[in-house]
Amino acid sequence: MSPEQRETTKELLKNAYLLLAALPGVPCIFYGDELAMEGYRDPFTRRTFPESGFTDEYSRFFGKVNRIREEEPLFLAKVLTVKEEKDGVVRITRTMDGQSLIILANMSETSYEAKIPSKCVNIIDNGEYNNKVTISAKTVIVLKTEI
Repeated sequence: MSPEQRETTKELLKNAYLLLAALPGVPCIFYGDELAMEGYRDPFTRRTFPESGFTDEYSRFFGKVNRIREEEPLFLAKVLTVKEEKDGVVRITRTMDGQSLIILANMSETSYEAKIPSKCVNIIDNGEYNNKVTISAKTVIVLKTEI
């Protein structure tokens, strides 16, 4: 992979994991994905898992998602709705006790502006949004509604 392809792939994998972690059930990934380990052709499909080196921005992202998932009760919400916003854009809402997680996955080739309730917070970067949010192409965001 070229350096540009590697960076693009790493960002796509981060977004895929964020989506997986936001859905019901236990997220399951292939070992080493949380470190952006690459695979090759057999018999070198994936090297041995490293003993150290879990301090880069990439592995910290996976740890942060896991901590948020563990601490945020809305990840246990049993009410889940799925709606296709447009071709390539899906809204998944998990609701409990008057609050919601809004998972917006934009797998299209262009950015998308989504209407949202007022006072939403991005659970990853704490960005605040009111009434609308623009989601870049090939991106997943998870917003928490504020009461």
